[in-house]
Amino acid sequence: MTADVLFRGTVGGREHRAPRGLADLKASIMNRLMRLDPATRIHPGHSVPSTIGAEWETNRFVRMWRHLDDEGDSACVVGHGPDAQKATLVLWAQTMTGT
Repeated sequence: MTADVLFRGTVGGREHRAPRGLADLKASIMNRLMRLDPATRIHPGHSVPSTIGAEWETNRFVRMWRHLDDEGDSACVVGHGPDAQKATLVLWAQTMTGT
């Protein structure tokens, strides 16, 4: 089970906003999950199953962290109304359902 850490084609979401959120998420994925056998099946909390090998090859975040794909630099806004914050869109990934 990977819960809300690693999904087919993407990674967990809200924890990115926490201090060290993205760094901790990256470390968990790259230093723990991606070291598993490529045939290991993952079962995310809200999405369809995948394998470590498939995510190693196709997951946009994992590919970026492996320096195979470039990080983005587009400006965006996160949230709505008074809670909205300016941000940088680092990577455009599929939704958790793979669409």
